[in-house]
Amino acid sequence: MKRVEGWHGDKTAGLHRTAERAAGGGGVLKISDILKKTRRLEPAAVPSTATPIPAPITINSPVVPEPSAAQQPSAAPVAAPVAPEPSPSDRIAAAQLYQHAVTATRPLMTPYASEAHLQKAREFVDVVTQQLKARNEGLVEVFFDDYPADAHYLANHAVNVCILSLALARELPYDAAQLKKLGLAALLHDIGLAKFEDIIARPEQLKERDIIEVRKHPLLGKDLAAKLAGELDFEVFDVIQQEHERVDGSGYPFGLKDNEISEFAKLVAVADVYEALTHARPYRSRYDGRAAVRLMLEQKQSFSQRCLKALINTLGIFPVGTLVELNTHETGIVLRQTKSMPLRPVILITHNAQQQKLAEEKRIDLARNFSVYIKECVK
Repeated sequence: MKRVEGWHGDKTAGLHRTAERAAGGGGVLKISDILKKTRRLEPAAVPSTATPIPAPITINSPVVPEPSAAQQPSAAPVAAPVAPEPSPSDRIAAAQLYQHAVTATRPLMTPYASEAHLQKAREFVDVVTQQLKARNEGLVEVFFDDYPADAHYLANHAVNVCILSLALARELPYDAAQLKKLGLAALLHDIGLAKFEDIIARPEQLKERDIIEVRKHPLLGKDLAAKLAGELDFEVFDVIQQEHERVDGSGYPFGLKDNEISEFAKLVAVADVYEALTHARPYRSRYDGRAAVRLMLEQKQSFSQRCLKALINTLGIFPVGTLVELNTHETGIVLRQTKSMPLRPVILITHNAQQQKLAEEKRIDLARNFSVYIKECVK
């Protein structure tokens, strides 16, 4: 049996196998490759030169198709809500908060975890919730930073999944109490993996017996969380135990389907898989945001459509900080997302068509300039 993506068994099973095709890239990435404008949730097909791909998730929000190189849009550009851009001070503060969170979370991934460590984790969740509610996007930017080279990534992964889960939850009708439960559940979702750290750190494919062992971690994690603090809300235990279940029944440990899986577990599952794909593992490099979204959409039957929609609305197809080439051959960095137009963020152009660095960088809002579009990510 070949090693599956990450340490999570079904989490991204099959995604790694199609990574090169998804990340490859010449030509225009069309919106029809990923999303379909629709009034009702009608399926749409993704063209492929290889094996058939399931229809991508559909979204009710109005989405504007990408123009081809030979066809200019006739409609006038329509303004769309744009996510706020973090200031340099926000980014620094977010990086400091993130590091404190990792430091506080690391003991929870050891046999020495205590209720005092859990309390520090709760405090972090409260702060993250407040920051994201205030639309301070610095933490979402920090999410995409590489893991430190000198430390194992379990704590970083846990913090990242917590941040992303709470960011996605802004697209869903959760109250403050629910957000606290969700954040803590996301932080603790892989607490059972600490026992298998020596296995998941191997830079090679796992043997079948190792995969079977690692897949015990949801139930082990639930037991560890109960010993850590028996008064935890049942929603937290549900996430720890069910986060690797899939809506099509392909997950583990029980093969639950659809409504048998808690809403929080479905949301954390999407955040967990996206986080794993966009960060390096001992045996592979990270994928860019476009490739990660495409890979997840190719297996959309495994995930909640509602939660996938929240992911795309929050991060877009090209996350903030992504280096991209435009159809004008200029190069720039994604600054901000445009809600309901995931392929049309705000770009800071840094190099001209001859790839010469601009003396004065310029911004372009692709939601207002339909003749310009992102051609591909720059490696």
